[in-house]
Amino acid sequence: MRILPAQDDLQALLKAIRRIVHVMETRSKAISRSVGLTTSQIVILQGVADLGEVTTNALSRYADLTPATVVVTLEKLEGRGLVERYRNVVDRRIVHTRLTPAGRDVLAAAPSLLPDEAAAMLAALPAGERAGLVSAVRNLADMMEKTGSVVPAPTGS
Repeated sequence: MRILPAQDDLQALLKAIRRIVHVMETRSKAISRSVGLTTSQIVILQGVADLGEVTTNALSRYADLTPATVVVTLEKLEGRGLVERYRNVVDRRIVHTRLTPAGRDVLAAAPSLLPDEAAAMLAALPAGERAGLVSAVRNLADMMEKTGSVVPAPTGS
């Protein structure tokens, strides 16, 4: 027997998700206007900065983006002179990416994807509560990914 959450819980959850999506979209647009980069591009630049000279697959795991999305993003960043890519001398199939000085400058000027105030509020939570929140949001993201993004066709059409 499957037990479904109460309708009120589902509605409250959907409302909270919509609020988060709205805030993230608004911040993403503001960041894009201020530095001319998408949040995905900033995440990729940060990944290159954090991981050093890195492969596409490592960046894909870091950013939770598909390798194809990472490649397209890297092409755009390379076109703007923010990263440079080069082939491994031993295995030419492997491509590494590194930041250019311009990429480091742009990344240093980019605002945080999470507002400082929100980061401070999260940091102020007791460790157990913060860990529970992280776990709950990860679980929710995993559940939503498993159900897929395909919208069923309308019935009766």
